[in-house]
Amino acid sequence: MERCRVVPVACVARCRTTTDVQAAVRIAHALGLPLPVFSGGNDWLGRVVRDRGLVIDVSAMTTIEVEVEARTARIGGGVRSDVLAREAESHGLTPVTGTVGLVHMLGLSLGGGYGPLDGRFGLACDNLVAAELVTADGSVRTVDAEHEPNLLWALRGGGGNFGVVTAAVVRLHRIGPVSSGMVIYPWSQAASVLTRLDPLLTSAPDALSVQTIITSGRDGGRHRNPRRSTRPGEQVGGGQVTVSHAASSGRFRAVEESGSAV
Repeated sequence: MERCRVVPVACVARCRTTTDVQAAVRIAHALGLPLPVFSGGNDWLGRVVRDRGLVIDVSAMTTIEVEVEARTARIGGGVRSDVLAREAESHGLTPVTGTVGLVHMLGLSLGGGYGPLDGRFGLACDNLVAAELVTADGSVRTVDAEHEPNLLWALRGGGGNFGVVTAAVVRLHRIGPVSSGMVIYPWSQAASVLTRLDPLLTSAPDALSVQTIITSGRDGGRHRNPRRSTRPGEQVGGGQVTVSHAASSGRFRAVEESGSAV
């Protein structure tokens, strides 16, 4: 079993409104407490909690308002990516999300947010249109292209260092079917796969998004049986190269047969 670090926090403020967040920020400031923000707990650096900190939990702020004509959605700070995707899909629209549906949308967007549609529509942060945030003094600020555009620019990928984002407007898109898939290659084929993948990505249209991940195998990096044959799609011991793709254009639908494409 993996070891987990237990972090003793001072308290958790479970906020349901922007007013709740304002109160929590002012209390933390008055008491001199660190102030991390929790929406889904997916931050890989563990910044959603701090020793002796006052954790602002916005996971209950889950409102979604889709504007079909404008192709945007106003979302609360606790909205998950998969929930937004389903709501947008009911209107024939699609948000730019990450690769895991359980990740919360605003945490993803504030950190960048790469996913299956980034080749065509940019990162999740590029699709952040406006934001409502509570700054360190407890005041509420609304930012967009016309109001404090520099702060909006900073929020797009700058993380939560500029305030607690309680709501945001994100851009939605109208697209057709998306083909996606994943192929896992053994480490012995890494040089060949990466060499042949480079010209494919250079010449591919924006509608094709490809993510390449190099990881250790399930045994932590050692081959249990070096003589055992491997094939694409089979997870084995030792290192491995994972090539995943999403094609949002029929022109590149054939990449689904990516075992022979790279």
